[in-house]
Amino acid sequence: RMRDRFLPGRCNILAAHCFACGAEVSESDRAAAVGGASQVDPSVFEGFDYVALGHLHRPQTLGGGKLRYSGTPMCTSFAETDVPRSVTIVDTNDMSLKEVPVEPLHVMRTLRGTREKLCEGSSQDYLRLIVTDEFPTAPVQEALRRTYPNALQIDCGMQIAASARTGLTLEEVRADSPLDVAEKFYLNRTGREMDDEMR
Repeated sequence: RMRDRFLPGRCNILAAHCFACGAEVSESDRAAAVGGASQVDPSVFEGFDYVALGHLHRPQTLGGGKLRYSGTPMCTSFAETDVPRSVTIVDTNDMSLKEVPVEPLHVMRTLRGTREKLCEGSSQDYLRLIVTDEFPTAPVQEALRRTYPNALQIDCGMQIAASARTGLTLEEVRADSPLDVAEKFYLNRTGREMDDEMR
């Protein structure tokens, strides 16, 4: 129906928030991959000169260059710290795209070490701290936050190792049915198999 309102000789641009088929998801976009039910076929965007897409965090171009995820200008998860940050500028005279890098004021990264080793450091970055030798109790967290005022997350390395043995990779999420994913998540969180009523 929107195509009925296209004006001859004008650029027809659409902004949409969806998961387009064929787009590459990152670890932090894991929910978008489950089941594939919410995927939109890029053919629905035919006729538009440019489609600015939102939803996925990784910058990427689809549909022969007319569909573009600009990605998030800042990290939203520690799983995507390797994704380059940028904004996309579209020149409506020739429909060319320019990617402009965005440099964050504070880098988002992970530090791992013993409590003693971590307490020797200092940083203003947005951090995930992984304490490898003990559980990060309230006093431990308080000491670490004095050294790292922008610490966003403080985890226990021993718990992460235990969880990794029963956790889900992105490949498993893509390959499994939504019920399989739910069963594995339930087992990971409770240590018990789902019964028939829960399924």
